Amino acid sequence: MNTTAFSNYVLNKIRSAMPSMSQTEKTALDAGTVWWDRELMSGDPDWSVLLQTKKPSLSEKEKNFIENEVNTICAMANEWVTNHEDRAYPEEAWKFARDNRFLSMIIPEKFGGLDFSAYAQSEILAKISSRSSVLSAMIMVPNSLGPGELLIHYGTDKQKNKYLPELASGKAIPAFALTSPWAGSDASSIPDVGIICKQKWEGKETLGLKINWDKRYITLAPICTVLGLAFKAYDPDKLLGENIDLGITCALIPAKHPGVEIGNRHMPLTVQWPNGPTRGKDVFIPLSFVIGEREGIGNGWRMLMECLSAGRAISLPSSNAGIAQLVSKSVGAYSKIRNQFKLPISQFEGVSEKLGKIAVNTFLIDATRKLAAAAIDSGHKPSVISAIAKVHTTEKTREVVTMGMDIIGGKGICHGPSNFLAEAHIQTPISITVEGANILTRSLIIFGQGSIRCHPYLYEIIKCVENPNTEEGAENFDKLFQKQILSFTKNIFSNTLSGILGYVSFKSKDDVDPKCLKYFKQVTRYSRALSSVADLCLFSMAGNLKRKELISGRLGDILSNLFMASAVLKYHEDNGRPIEELCLVYRACELCFINIEDCFKSIFQNMENKVVSIIGKVLIFPIGFHAKPTNDSDLTSLGKKIAIPTDIRDRLTMSVFSPKKVLKSQLKYEPVYCIERALDAVMDCSDIETKIKKAEKEGKFLNNPYGNVRDIYNESFKQKIISKTEFDKIQLKNDTVARVINVDEFDKNLKKLKAAPKRTIK
Repeated sequence: MNTTAFSNYVLNKIRSAMPSMSQTEKTALDAGTVWWDRELMSGDPDWSVLLQTKKPSLSEKEKNFIENEVNTICAMANEWVTNHEDRAYPEEAWKFARDNRFLSMIIPEKFGGLDFSAYAQSEILAKISSRSSVLSAMIMVPNSLGPGELLIHYGTDKQKNKYLPELASGKAIPAFALTSPWAGSDASSIPDVGIICKQKWEGKETLGLKINWDKRYITLAPICTVLGLAFKAYDPDKLLGENIDLGITCALIPAKHPGVEIGNRHMPLTVQWPNGPTRGKDVFIPLSFVIGEREGIGNGWRMLMECLSAGRAISLPSSNAGIAQLVSKSVGAYSKIRNQFKLPISQFEGVSEKLGKIAVNTFLIDATRKLAAAAIDSGHKPSVISAIAKVHTTEKTREVVTMGMDIIGGKGICHGPSNFLAEAHIQTPISITVEGANILTRSLIIFGQGSIRCHPYLYEIIKCVENPNTEEGAENFDKLFQKQILSFTKNIFSNTLSGILGYVSFKSKDDVDPKCLKYFKQVTRYSRALSSVADLCLFSMAGNLKRKELISGRLGDILSNLFMASAVLKYHEDNGRPIEELCLVYRACELCFINIEDCFKSIFQNMENKVVSIIGKVLIFPIGFHAKPTNDSDLTSLGKKIAIPTDIRDRLTMSVFSPKKVLKSQLKYEPVYCIERALDAVMDCSDIETKIKKAEKEGKFLNNPYGNVRDIYNESFKQKIISKTEFDKIQLKNDTVARVINVDEFDKNLKKLKAAPKRTIK
C-alpha cells in the first residue's frame, strides 16, 4: 500500500463525515454527460472546447417548416380566446399540429417523424410560445419527456415499430405519468408499485406486473391514448431472479387498457392545456408493455434522468425565450407610443432602465437556450447544463415579465384580449415549478450534481471512499489526493497572482473578438475562484455541504452565471462579432459578474469555519472584489434602443410571431400587431410632432383651451401649422395609438366581452 499518513487521515475523516450514496443517486450522477460545465469547474477552462462547438443552424427543411407550418399554427392560436372565451384548448390548432407532425420532432424519419435538431425544436417552441403557451406546452411535452423519446432510446424494435409511427402521425396522443401526490421533486421515492406475477392475458397465462398507481399534474393525460408510467417494480416470488426490489421501471399502457383511470382535469392558473390525474388499481400488464421489455425492468431511473436532461435543455428554455422576446418587442414599442408629460415614457430614466434590464435578460435567456440546444446537437446529454438553462431562463423570464408589467402600468392589470402581457404574467409560476422545481434544482442539482460530475477528481474520490476494498480504495485515494492538492494549490496561487497583478491567462486554440477578450479572461478568473472556493467548501464541510443548501445554491449560481456569460460570448462569436451587438454583450457579462461576486461574498460570510473563510478570501481575492454594475447611461441607452426600430430590437425579438395582415374585426385580438402598427405610425409622424411642439413653445396655443394634449392636433390644422396631409397622418397615428393604450371593457357581470368604443384622439 502506497498511502501517506496524511492522505490516510484525510480519507478516514471523509469516510466518517460523508453520507452514503444511494443507488438512485449513483444512477443520477452517471446519467448524462459533462462538457463545457466541466471546463468551468476545472479552474482552467480550455475555451476551444466551447468555441469549436458547431454554431447552431437550421436545415432547409427546418427553415421551411418554421416559415410555413409554424407560422400557420401561430396564426390559428389565440391565448385569450383559448383561456377565457372558449375555456378549452384550441382544437383546430391541435388537429393541425397532429396532422403536420408537430408531435414528432424528435422521432426519426424512418418512423414518419420530422427528426429535427434540438436547435430547430428550440426555435419552433420559442416562436409558438410568443403566441400561445397553451399550444406550446401541448407540443412541448411529447417532444420532451414522453413515450416517444423513451422508445427511441430504450424501446425494443417491436415497440418502436408499433408505437413510433402512430405517435409521428398524431394518431396516438402520449402522456407520461411520473409525479404522484406523495413524491414530486423526489421522483426516486415514487410510491407507485408493480408486482411481478403471472395472470391470464389474451387467453393464456402470462408473466407480467400488477400495478397500482396514483399520479397527478400529468400534461395531456385527459386526452391521451397511450400512457407512459413510472413505478417501482418488485419481485417477491423471485420469478425473474434473486432480487426482490427491481427498481424504477417505465411502461407504456394504452389509455383504454382495463383498470386504467384517467381522471378529471386540473386547472393550472386558468391555463387550458389538458392536465390531470391518472390512477390504476391492480392493473395487470404483460412484460411486453415495459419499455425495453424484460431488459427494461429496473432501468427506469436512468431512462428518466437522461431524458429529463435533454427535455429540460430545450422545452422550458425555449418557451421562456419566446415570452421574454414578446415582452422586449411589445413593451419596448409601448413605451415609445405611450406619452406622459408630453414625452414618450421611454425617455424617462426609470422606464428606460427597466427596458435596458429587459433587453439584457432577454439576451442572456436567448444565448443560454441556444447553447444548451447546441450541446445536445453536438451529442451531449447535458444534465447539469440543462438544469442551469431551465432554472435561470425561467427565473429571468419572470423578472422580465414583472418589469414589463411595471412599465405598462394600468394597461397590464386590466385583463382582456388587448392585454399583451396578462397571460404571460399569470403563467410564469408554472415554468418555475414544472420539470423540477427551481428551488430544489438550484440547491441540489446544479451544484450538488455539478460539483461531483464536473469536478476533475471528486467523483473518483467518492468511489475510493465507498470502495468495499478499503486497501485498494486507500491506494487510489492517495494518487487522486496528490493530484487534487496540486490542482488546488495551483488554482489558489493563480487566483492570488491574478488578484494582485491583474493578469489572467486565456487558454484557447481559437482567437476571439479583441473587444471581448477581457470578458473571456474574467470568466477564466472566476472559474479559478469557483474551483478553489468549491474545494474549500467541500473539504471543510464534507458531507454537511449536502445539507447547506444556501451555500451549495450560491456555488451553483456561480457556475450558472459563468455558463450564461460564456454562452453570450459564444453567441457573439457565432453571430460574426457585430459591433452593434457589443452593448448587449457587455451589459450581459457585467450582470453575470456582479451576480458571481455577490455569491462569493455570501459564501465567505456564511462559511461555518471562519478561519478557512478568512484565509480563502484573502488568497483568492487578495485585493477584494471589483465587479461594477452597469453605468446608468449605458443601461438607459440600451433600453431606448428597444423602444424604436433598431438592429438591437430586431436581434432580440426574432422569434416573436406577428401576423402580416389582420381583419379589422379581429384587431382587438392582435395586440402585438396593433403595437407594431402604432410604432410605425409614431415614427412616421415624428417630424410633424416636432413641428407642433415648436409651435407650442412659440406660444401659438397660449390660453387656448383646445391646446391640450388631446385636441392640439385639430388646432394645429386650424392654424395651418400642419397641412391636410400631415393632419391625416396624425389622425391615423392617433387612431392606432388609441387602439393600443385603451383597455377592454366587459358587461357589468364581467361575463361577456364588449368591444371598447373607438376613440379618436383629435
